[in-house]
Amino acid sequence: MQLNRFTDYSIRVLLYASVNREQLLTMASVAAFYHVSVEHMRKVVHNLAKLNYIKTYKGKNGGFELACEPSEINLGSIIREIEGLTPLINCEKEECRLNPQCTLKGILREAQLAFIQSLEQYTLADLVTDKFMQKSLNIQLIQKS
Repeated sequence: MQLNRFTDYSIRVLLYASVNREQLLTMASVAAFYHVSVEHMRKVVHNLAKLNYIKTYKGKNGGFELACEPSEINLGSIIREIEGLTPLINCEKEECRLNPQCTLKGILREAQLAFIQSLEQYTLADLVTDKFMQKSLNIQLIQKS
């Protein structure tokens, strides 16, 4: 299984926001940190706000921040909400001679659910407790000081 880029950046934004909680973040600063376009970051931040993971503030001194504590943001839930649970293979799209007897679709669905359930054991707080991770995600703010 592979997460799409949008989900990847969504998790990265949440990680960055989890470590850098002392000030409002801007899309430009996070985009620069991860070397992605501001426009792509805008879509990610907008979606995270719509899902209530972050709060956004408009205006000259605006920005965004986490909407709750990192310990309340479940990794499996994030991925489930952003990725969805689209079947790994689409047996209905093409006519398949094996379809009536094939069990592959069910097995893949079971594996997909196990993947999500495994991730549901972790929160953002679990990911940012590592001192190396904290230092890596906080480096840009330190350099600005």
